[in-house]
Amino acid sequence: MTQELEKVHKIVDDAVLNLVLQFSTYAQFLIRVGYEYKDIGQAVACTDGKTVYLNDRLIAEINSDPIKLNTKTNKQVDCTIGKQEIMFVLCHELMHLLTATLDRAENLGIPKKVVSGDIVNEIKMKMWNVATDYAINSLLVNNMEGCCTKKPIGKILQGALYEEKYRDMTAEEIYKKLEKDSNISIIELGSSGLPFELDKHMDIDDDIVKSDLINKINDVFGSRDNGTSNLSIDRFVQDVMKPIPFDWKKALNKYIRGWIKENYTWNKPSRAGIANGLILPSYGKSPRIHMAIAVDTSGSISNKELQTMFNHVTTILSVFNNFEIDLWCCGSRVYQESFVTYTKQNRHNIKDFKVMSDGGNDMRENFDFIKKHYKGNYPDVFVCLTDGFDPVNKDEETTCPCPVIWLIVDHPDFVPPLKMKNIVYPYIVDKEKNGF
Repeated sequence: MTQELEKVHKIVDDAVLNLVLQFSTYAQFLIRVGYEYKDIGQAVACTDGKTVYLNDRLIAEINSDPIKLNTKTNKQVDCTIGKQEIMFVLCHELMHLLTATLDRAENLGIPKKVVSGDIVNEIKMKMWNVATDYAINSLLVNNMEGCCTKKPIGKILQGALYEEKYRDMTAEEIYKKLEKDSNISIIELGSSGLPFELDKHMDIDDDIVKSDLINKINDVFGSRDNGTSNLSIDRFVQDVMKPIPFDWKKALNKYIRGWIKENYTWNKPSRAGIANGLILPSYGKSPRIHMAIAVDTSGSISNKELQTMFNHVTTILSVFNNFEIDLWCCGSRVYQESFVTYTKQNRHNIKDFKVMSDGGNDMRENFDFIKKHYKGNYPDVFVCLTDGFDPVNKDEETTCPCPVIWLIVDHPDFVPPLKMKNIVYPYIVDKEKNGF
C-alpha cells in the first residue's frame, strides 16, 4: 500500500470515529452496512445495498493535487477531501439506502432499468438522480440537533449538488420543479464542473439484499415513532419509510425460543460450567426453525398484493441463518406442484418460484394438506399470506396441528378460525380497498 492510500485510510478511520462520537445513529447503520475500498472510476463513492464503497485511489489523487478548475464557474477551487468531507460522503451514501431512492423512482413512472437509447427515460432518471442528491445534501447540510441547534453532518464536497431554494423539499417535489424548468440544459443537469463526481447511483436489484437492508434499518432505527434527534433521519422516518417494514424476525422469534429451551444435552457438558466447577448442559445443535408458508393465489388477490406477499417471503428467507422453509401456492386447492423447500443454500432461487392459480379460493385446504403431508412431524409454525376473503374467515370447525400466523392484506374485518392457535397481523397494501 502506498503512503498516499495509507493517508486516505487514516482520514476515513478518523471520519468514522467522528461519526461514532457525534452522530451515533449514522455510525450504527454504517457499521451494519459496512464500508470497503474500491476503484470505481471517477466517482468518490457508491453503494450496492450490501456495503458502501470508497474510491481510495481517486481520493488520494485529488488530495495530492487538490486545486481544480470548475468549468461551470470558471474558478479554481480547493477540492481537498478530509475527514469532514468523508463523513459527508459516507452519510450521503447511507441516506440513499435509507430513502430507497430507486424504488421511489418507480412511483414517478421512471423504470429502474433504463434501456440504452431510451432518451426520454434516461433524462427522467438523470433528473431524479439530481433531485435525490439535492434533497439528501440539503438534509445533511441543514441537519438539526434537537429543535433549534444546527449541526451539519460533515462538510459538503466541492461540486456536490446543493441549492438553498431546495431546502426542506422532498426529492419528489424537487423533481417536479426540475421538470417544469425549461431553462435547464440536460447536458449540464447534475454536472459539477469538476473532473470527478460525488457518487455513482446503483440499482439494488436483489430482493434478498433489499430485505437484509430493511432488517438493518429496523435494527438501528426501530419504529418511526422513535425520534433520533437528527433532523435528516427523523424526516426520512416520517416522510419516506411508510408503511413500516414488517418485522418478521420479531414475529417469529418466539417459535425459535421455544425450540431452544428444549434443545439442551447433558452428553456434552458446557465448558463454561466446568471452568466454574459446575456441570451444566450445553446446546445440542444450533437453533433452527422449520416453517411452512402458503401464498394465496386466488382471484381476489391483486398483482400488487401478490408481489407484496412474495416480498414478505423473501424477507423471511433473509432473517434466519439456520432454517427450512416449505413454500406453496393455494387457491381452490393446494398446488403440490408448486411446493419448494428453501434453506440458506438455495434461498436465492426464490426468484424462480412458479406461481400457480385457478382463480378459486379456500385457504382451509392448507390444513388438510399439512396434516397429510407432514404426518406428525409438523412445522414449528405455519404462515398464511392471504386477504382472507374465503370460507376460512370466521371458520368454526377447521383445526391445525401447529401454530398459525396470518398475514392479512387489505381485510380489516378478518376473523381467524376459532379452533386454531392464531396470531393475526393486518397489512395494508391498498388503502382504497375494503374500508382501510
